[in-house]
Amino acid sequence: MREATTAPLIWARLRNGALDSGVQAASGHSPAATVYGTEDRFLVYSYTKTILACAALRLAGRGSLGLEDPLSRWIPDAPHAERIRIRHILAHTSGLPDYGGLAEYHAAVRSGEVPWTREEYFTRTQADRLLFPPGAGWAYSNLGYRLVREVVDAASGKGIDDFLREEFFAPLGLAATAWVNDDDGLAGLAFGPSAYLGGDAAPRQVAGHYAVGWVAHGVVASTVSEAARFHAALLSGQLLAPDLLHEMMALRVVAEPMAGRPFGKPGYGLGLMGDAVEPPGPFGHTGGGPGASVAVYGRPGPQPLVAAVFTPGELTGPAENLAFELVATAS
Repeated sequence: MREATTAPLIWARLRNGALDSGVQAASGHSPAATVYGTEDRFLVYSYTKTILACAALRLAGRGSLGLEDPLSRWIPDAPHAERIRIRHILAHTSGLPDYGGLAEYHAAVRSGEVPWTREEYFTRTQADRLLFPPGAGWAYSNLGYRLVREVVDAASGKGIDDFLREEFFAPLGLAATAWVNDDDGLAGLAFGPSAYLGGDAAPRQVAGHYAVGWVAHGVVASTVSEAARFHAALLSGQLLAPDLLHEMMALRVVAEPMAGRPFGKPGYGLGLMGDAVEPPGPFGHTGGGPGASVAVYGRPGPQPLVAAVFTPGELTGPAENLAFELVATAS
């Protein structure tokens, strides 16, 4: 596994069908001592949600599932399975809680404990108590996206790794992009020393101190150039019918503007984040976790303008800002 001692921002941009790329230092950080490039593989963390949503909508386009299906059709033992619809878990409007605010979750991750089981995730977050009635509010939920993955498994009759490879990665020629099934898959990935894992002590290396099971919905690894290519295929309409892509990009304003981040009106659709200004966009998703941050955003069209930024550091704001800048300056 590659470890960074600085915080380079590795970027790739697709415009008019052509790829350009580069590496630059994040503001306030020294230039990278090691040259990173568009072929270094990273965990994309929550950009995986966009990929999972795309998978669910691909199945919806075939009639294999319906966005208004109750979870009980596919996952009868899910919390509130009769009340929650697939649309709700895709849009974070299910009312399911999350573990991001739990001190016990972060303590367990930092101490190297074995990841919680499916049942423990639901029990420890008290998923039997919804934050609000399904559809009546918005709250980011990694647990909801764990259920998206389970729905894709059930409706496709395949494991998520096989489905994503056969439906998306192989047809698009994304040889470096894959579902990470276990901790052995961390070998060879790019990470920076993790201040998060170090807690009050010195930053720690990710290898040997982190388990991918702590991402409840699972995670994909990719290169910055392949992430840009996947996102361009999505925003060009290559992966989904126009009505389903439109549903993905129908943003609901979900927060106030946040310091250090580029959103004027932070919005969320079905597996896509975006700026809900007028006109809306760019559309994409941010991801971050121990030792890496990613931001993949773009504007739709027959030849979409897309920027992907990866960094071997815990710097989601700088990654987002550069992705937005790359899209804006090239438009």
